[in-house]
Amino acid sequence: MSSSARSPRPAPAKSERYHHGDLRRALLDAARALAAEGGVEALTLREVARQAGVSAAAPYHHFSDKNDLLRAVATEAFERLAQRMTEAAQRTDDHVMRLEEIGLAYVEFAFAQPAEFRFMFRHELCLPPGVPDPLEQAGQAAYAVLLTAVEEAQRAGRLRSGTPGSELPTLGLTLWSAVHGLSTLLLESPLSKTSTPESGQHLARSVIGNVLRGVLA
Repeated sequence: MSSSARSPRPAPAKSERYHHGDLRRALLDAARALAAEGGVEALTLREVARQAGVSAAAPYHHFSDKNDLLRAVATEAFERLAQRMTEAAQRTDDHVMRLEEIGLAYVEFAFAQPAEFRFMFRHELCLPPGVPDPLEQAGQAAYAVLLTAVEEAQRAGRLRSGTPGSELPTLGLTLWSAVHGLSTLLLESPLSKTSTPESGQHLARSVIGNVLRGVLA
């Protein structure tokens, strides 16, 4: 059944409605739930307010428009992604295996949070150049987890360095592109019809292994 044909979700019971001090949190949680259910295209501030059990005007106390709300949701998504990648990096002392674990954590996140993964990279959520952008900062922090692991592997002599194409930004982008591209294919392409978190992890391990073998020292 399409999202347009769904019956409206019942508003939360009075006991579940937000209390003073956590309106922003309630709105973010409602937006995440609605995005997971019907996608961000169908999400509106009015529906977010209804789901959170507040007035239609309440979201504007914290967010100027829908994109402002989605930007905050995406920022938190990047923060969770960075945390998962950091935890994955701590599972092993082997520099190459650490990169594999980070990549697997990335694909795992995409499967666990598909709605947010689909919109957290959207260009229209970014603020203009020169304006402090929490979303961009959160994305860079997640990317820094990977770059740090790549740099440490190079210093340990496990990855190529000092040759064309082995520059730190290039290797980082190569690995990020591999896991991001695979995650997108597993969620959006015909592969999504048969993909499961387990099969995705198995395929990710093979893809990451192939990429890493191409850049080993």
